[in-house]
Amino acid sequence: MSRVEIIGHQRLDYRGVVDRVSACAGRVDEGDVTIRHAMAGILKPAPGYRHLYADTQPGTTDIVVLSEFPILYSNDFTAAWLGHLLKDAPGGRLWFESRRQKSSDPFRTEFSLQQFAKSLPSLREKRKGSWTSFEGGPGLAEDLESLRSIYASFHNGFQAFAAKLAEILGPSEGSLKAAESTYKYSIFGANQKSHISSCILRSHGLGGRHRGLDVGGGYGFFAAEMAANGDTYEVIDYDRKKAEIVGPWLAERTGLASRLAFRTVSIEQVPQLPRSQHYDVISFFGSMLYADRSAVPATLKACMDMLCPGGVLLVHENVREGGKPESVDYMKMFPADELRSLLRQNAGEPTCYSMFSGEVVPWEQAARSLVMAAVRKN
Repeated sequence: MSRVEIIGHQRLDYRGVVDRVSACAGRVDEGDVTIRHAMAGILKPAPGYRHLYADTQPGTTDIVVLSEFPILYSNDFTAAWLGHLLKDAPGGRLWFESRRQKSSDPFRTEFSLQQFAKSLPSLREKRKGSWTSFEGGPGLAEDLESLRSIYASFHNGFQAFAAKLAEILGPSEGSLKAAESTYKYSIFGANQKSHISSCILRSHGLGGRHRGLDVGGGYGFFAAEMAANGDTYEVIDYDRKKAEIVGPWLAERTGLASRLAFRTVSIEQVPQLPRSQHYDVISFFGSMLYADRSAVPATLKACMDMLCPGGVLLVHENVREGGKPESVDYMKMFPADELRSLLRQNAGEPTCYSMFSGEVVPWEQAARSLVMAAVRKN
C-alpha cells in the first residue's frame, strides 16, 4: 500500500486526485494521501493537507507533482526542494505527470525534467505512460550540496526560524504566526522573485555577478537568493530587529555572510545615503507602498544617482486595481497611474515584465494587478 504526498493546489478535487495518482503509485486509499499546496497552514493544517514546504511525513512512499502545479522557481530551487523531500523518504519515488503546457501558458520558466535530472544525476529515471519517476541513489546528498539555493538551509527549518523570531518578539502566539507567514511567503517567494529578476537583468546586459541594494528588504531572503548565485547585496530596512538581528543570522545560516550586509535605513532616508556607493541594481519588492508618499520622488532620484551606468532599478508592487478593498494595505497601494507617473518623472520610462515568465508585457496588462517594472540608467 502506498502513502502519497501530492504537490498541487488548494482547488484540487480530493477524490479525483486519488484516482489519478493510483495510475502511477498503485492502489491508494484516501486516508493515505496528503495534498501539499501554498495556502495550507504550517502550524494547523487542515486534515489531509500540508504546506508545500513542510517536512516529509514518515512512511511516505511516493511524492507526486501534478501537471496543474505551476513550477515558478529556478531549476536549482526546484531540484533542492523536491530532492530533499525524496531524500527524506528512503526508498520512495518522485513522480512528475506530463505537463500539458501551451505556448500561451503564463507559467513558463526554465524548469524541465531534463534539467532536473541533470541537476541530480544520481537519480534513477523511469517512465510509465504519462508519468516520469525518479528514485534516489547513494549520491543524492552530494548532488543536493552542489545546488545554488538557500532552500537547503531551511529544509525542515521552520522550528529554528520560529525560535529565532521568538527571541526577538518574545515566545508568544504572535511570534509563531509571524514566523509561519514569513516562512510560507518570504523565504520561498524570494526564489521566484530572484529567478525572474535574474531573467530581467540578463535582458539588460547584467548577466554576470553584480552588486545590489535591496530597499525595504526585511530579513534579506531575496538578497540571499541573489547572493547564492555569486552576487553581493546590501539590505536596508527601517526595522532594526530585521536588519541587525535576523538578517545577519540568516546570512550566517545560509553561508552567505561574506556577500550580504545589513543596515537600518528607512526608505525616506535613502536620499541621505552617500553617493560614493554605486550599485548595478537597486530593488524595491513590495516595500515602496509603506514609504511616506511625499518622500518617494526624492528616493527614486537618489536611487538613479547611485546606479552605475547601465544599472537597473527594479520596482515590484501590487497596485490598487488588483487589490482587495478589505485587505490591510489596500489604501497604501499605489494606483497604477500614480506609480507609473512617479517612475517616469523621477527615474525614467519603465519597462514591465511578467512575474511568472520574465517576459515583457504592456503596462496596461501589468496595471491590472501586479507591476514588475525596470528602469535602466543610460
